[in-house]
Amino acid sequence: MKRNKQKTLPVLPKYTGVTNDEWNSYAYEFFMPLLSTIPRMTPDVVKATQELSTLAETRKLNLKPYINNGFVDKLASQGFIDKLYR
Repeated sequence: MKRNKQKTLPVLPKYTGVTNDEWNSYAYEFFMPLLSTIPRMTPDVVKATQELSTLAETRKLNLKPYINNGFVDKLASQGFIDKLYR
């Protein structure tokens, strides 16, 4: 997705429902710099996701004990993630 805009743009309508090519191109340009190369979870990201929930119980859960980036860190340290962007 980050490496090839021309292959990404035709796929966006399928997942976003947006069929306007100009809007998809704008969205691509806007969001690509915001996407991290190494997909780590942080408590802030989890909290922001919880706040979007319509269920009050979900917003109250403490999910910090379940955040584990061990697998992602291992892939990054082995160079796997870097290879994806070459």
